Amino acid sequence: MNAISVRFCVGCGYLCDEIHPEGGQPLWIDGHTYVMKYGVCWSDLDRRDGACPSCARVFAIAQRGAHPAAPRTATAS
Repeated sequence: MNAISVRFCVGCGYLCDEIHPEGGQPLWIDGHTYVMKYGVCWSDLDRRDGACPSCARVFAIAQRGAHPAAPRTATAS
């Protein structure tokens, strides 16, 4: 079997279902669901490391070094 290229989230470990996504949009699903849905083995997958939308937001926040909901502190003059 030829390797199946699949996006893999390095944050949560989910795989992006781009073969037959539900609702026409790529869906990030857990690996067990993915391999069962398509009847493949882990060794059949050619992982492309990346990040799902949720983890990408977390990574972006971490790079900025601040939490988006963190209150801003007033500075005294």
